[in-house]
This record gives sequence, C-alpha cells and structure tokens, in this order.
Amino acid sequence: MSIELVSTTVGNPNTKRATTSCISYDNRNSRLVYPSGKTVILRPIGKSQLSDNWVYTGHNSPVSVAKVSPSGFYVASGDDAGNVHIWDCSQPEMILKSQFQVLSGRINDLAWDADSNRIIAVGNGNDKFGHCFTFDTGNSVGEISGHSSSINSVDIKPNRPYRAVTGGDDTNVVFFQGPPFKFVKSEKVVHNNFVKGVKFSKNGKYFVSVGADRVVGLFDGKEGDLIKNFDKLSNGGIYGVDWIDDESFVIASADATLKIVNAQDGLIVKEWSLEKKVENQFLGCVVAGELIAAVTLDGALYLFEQTTNDPIDIIYGHQGSITALSTNVDSNITGSYDGKLFQWSNSTATPITGETHKGLIVDVVTVKDKSFTISWDDTLKVIKDNSLTTLSKFDRQPLGLRSNGINLYVLFDSELQVFSFSGELLSSYKFEYEASSFDISKSFIVISDSKNFKVYIYNNNFDLINNSIVLRGKPTATSISNGESYVAIGDSQGKILAYKLDDFSLFTSRWMFHTSKINSIDWDANDDNIVSGSLDTNIIIYSVEKPAKNIKFLNAHKEGVNCVSWTGDATIVTTGADACVKHWKINF
Repeated sequence: MSIELVSTTVGNPNTKRATTSCISYDNRNSRLVYPSGKTVILRPIGKSQLSDNWVYTGHNSPVSVAKVSPSGFYVASGDDAGNVHIWDCSQPEMILKSQFQVLSGRINDLAWDADSNRIIAVGNGNDKFGHCFTFDTGNSVGEISGHSSSINSVDIKPNRPYRAVTGGDDTNVVFFQGPPFKFVKSEKVVHNNFVKGVKFSKNGKYFVSVGADRVVGLFDGKEGDLIKNFDKLSNGGIYGVDWIDDESFVIASADATLKIVNAQDGLIVKEWSLEKKVENQFLGCVVAGELIAAVTLDGALYLFEQTTNDPIDIIYGHQGSITALSTNVDSNITGSYDGKLFQWSNSTATPITGETHKGLIVDVVTVKDKSFTISWDDTLKVIKDNSLTTLSKFDRQPLGLRSNGINLYVLFDSELQVFSFSGELLSSYKFEYEASSFDISKSFIVISDSKNFKVYIYNNNFDLINNSIVLRGKPTATSISNGESYVAIGDSQGKILAYKLDDFSLFTSRWMFHTSKINSIDWDANDDNIVSGSLDTNIIIYSVEKPAKNIKFLNAHKEGVNCVSWTGDATIVTTGADACVKHWKINF
C-alpha cells in the first residue's frame, strides 16, 4: 500500500514591487528556474524533454534567487537569511551538496563562473555586501568591495580572462578582475538611482547595467570602461536584462514593456507591451533558448518568440499558500492567502476575474455550475463563467463555507448564517460558544467549540441533538461522511476522532499519526476511507474497515498541507503552503 505522486503543478515566481524578480534558465534541460516562497521551482518549457516540475524544498527561509551552473548539473540558491545552497539538479532527488551562510542578510543575486566552480553571491549584510567562494568547499576566492549599501545584481564574464561586475543601491557599477576577484574600478556617473541589473554578453565583449532611473549603461567587458549609455529606452524603471546574442539584449521595465535593444546604437529592435496596469509591470526576464521569459508583478510568466507580436503562452499560478480548494469532474478551483482564485483544467490555470477578493480565501464551494467563495475581506461571492460577483457583505470575518445543495451556510465565531444561492440571508442561528470548524450534510450540522473543545451536533432545523463529544485538543477540521454514517473531527494535536452519527458513539480513536494541527479531512465517496492533511506536511489515508492501518506520505507540501480532496476511488488532490497543487494515486 502506498501513495504515489502523479503530478505537481507548481507556484509562480516571487514578486515584490520595485524589486527584481530573479528567474534563470537551465539550458541543458530547457527549464525555467526561479524562487517561489521557500522553494525553488524547475519548470520545463519549450522543447524540453522533461515533463515533470521539480521542487527543491531545502531552504528554511524565503528563497530570493536560484541560478543553474553552466555545466547544468547544479543549482545555487540563496535566501533571505543569507544562506546559499548548492544542490544536484540532474536527478529528481535534488540532493544537497553544500550550504554556506555567506551574508548576514538577504541574498539578492548570485553568479557562477564558466568552470561551474566559483560563485559570487551579493545582497544585504552588516559587514559586507558580497562574497565569492568555491561551490564545494566554500573557500574564499577574493573580495567583493566598492559598495556602501546593498548590492542588487552580479554577473561573471562567461570566458577567460574572468571579470565580474556588480550593481547596487548606492548607484555604483563596480568592476572586478580575478580569480581571486579584486576591485578594479567603480563607475558612478551612469546611474542616479538604484542599479537593478548587470549582465555580460555571451562572448564577454560587453556588459550592460540597468536601473530604476530608466538608464542603460554599455561597458567594455574586458576593461570595464563605459562605452555609452542610453536614457530613453523606457518610461519606467528597468528591473531585468539578459543578452539575446552578442549584439543585442532584452530589458524588462515597470512600464509594462519588454524590449530588444541593439547594443551598438541603442535602437529598439522589438517591443512587446502589456496594458498599463500596476500588476503588469515587468520585474525580470531571461532568454530561454529560442524564447524570452518574463515575469510581471502579479507573478504571471510570459513566454515570447522574437518573431511574434503576442506572447505564445502566459503561465498563471499561485505565489503563496493555497488556502481553499474545490473539486469537480471537469476542473478544480483554488484560492490563496492573497485573494487570488484560479480555475484549473489539467495543469493550466485561468485567473478568475471580476469583483476579486482583497483578502485570504477562506473557502470555495461548488454547487452544480456555480462556485461560491468567502474571504477575509468579509464578502460572499459567486463565480460564474470565470468571473466573480459579490453576493453579500458581512460585518465580521467568516470562518467557513458549506452547502447542502439547497442553501449556503457561513460560519462565524458565534453564529451560523444561511444564504440562498442569490445571496439572500434566509436565517441566522446564534450560539454561546466560540466556533472553530464545522461541516453540514442534508441531515446534520456539526460545529466544534474552540475553547471547551466540545462538538455540537444539530439537525437541519438547527435543533441540538448531541453535545456529549469532547476532544482533548482544539478542533480544527470537521468532515461528515457522504453517507452520513460518520463524522471525523481533527484537532490541533494531530489526532482524528470518528463518531457514528446514528448513536453518536465513538467509532475509532486510532487515527492519530499526524504530529501537528489537522488542516483538512475528506471522505471518499463510499465512506471507506478518509484523507487528512496537516501542518506537519504529511498526508495520511485512514481506513474504516481497518482503523489501525494507514497509508502515509511524508513531506507532501513544504510548510504544511492545507486542503485535501478525493477526486476518484483511488485518487486525491492536495494543496499546501508551498503554492503547489499535487495529484496523487492511492495503491491500496
């Protein structure tokens, strides 16, 4: 018996306004590589022979940058705590080779030399803003100096004699020789605002610098001398740059444009422009084989061909914890902490637009051809034809949403409200305890008390029929079986108790193999098994026929499993704090 991972739909890149989003390209395997939360994503695109998305989960702090070595065998990734991990990207196990804390603050960027042996990492720190070291032993191979504040970008000349360049918040572009790398000169006249990116051309003849001041500087790659600068290429800060070939480069700008520029005369060879909206600001780009990949502020990945005027693909996805899930035959709907909702068909996400939520998505419920959502923005909305419409506004924060196929039930801390599918408030039931979780069926309403750990069971008229069940930990998840035979209640300690609904007797207390808070429970269609997801990152299948037996998959989602749902007799889907949607097969 086992749980087998079938597919992983990964999160999209980290983005923050006015901050470069570092995305890179694995030329050997035709994959995009980028940070997403505390993970690193390796995502096949274009003509890649690989079909699987890989997720590296070794960091304990948010990942800020990830770069593939020129050899294609290793990835170096840096995080907000100043750590750099070097790990094998040639095998799905992604085994960690070495790790070093090179700075006391965030790693903003890093670069490999052409030998895949040396790394320069730059960012924030108390005593220094950059460090150069060997990838296997961590031995120092020079000194990164010449900056008085945070360094935002670094690159190493891709051929000998090696050179390196950095750009930072102090507006300086600093040039180094090596190894061992040492300071040669600092250029202070090109930029008058933060330098956001530096990049050597593929033959090493030039390097360019770009900044928030909308200026592009072109330099000699061997000596570091300024050749010329271009100051009329963009109407917004420039946050990303990469070379197309030896004579042209691409820049990504906050004016929602992506431009290919001729290095000799500064003429714009090709331009792509999105609608002028804040969320369409380009914050990073990379040349990915025959394609150009660029990321916008809302996390969308755009793929362009140089010969086309429109993107050939737009990849959408969550950028953080997925907090709500609804499954049906044709597609799934997911919602996340930032209020975003996506509808999934296979592995393709479509944004749900309209009157979008402004806070964490608490729940999504699908009834026939409509889906309903509640959020920390205190609203109830309906999704119809992939668009959101507000049905009702609350005077407090909702805790959960359920439907019995006839009406909608919204749980608050001390009240249960019943709504029609059009958003009309039909009835309201107040109670004296503080609720934590609930579930409903055609015959039962089960609500858990967060203070006294009691479970209250009502009929569909909200008449109390049992309140004798008391848990040892705070109830955190409640699920009534499809046949209304059982109710399973999970607590903050990782234990799940199942009770019979015909006489309210304890069915089993053996479902206790999680080690932390139960976030989600779901029964299969025949009431034979449950699947549970927990803050401990694990998913477990428990059996009604053999309560002492279980099937476990450890580390299913980094930072915790938030939602679980059966999609068939032996298939489940899960979501987690890692922004991933995973599909699983159960081998009973």
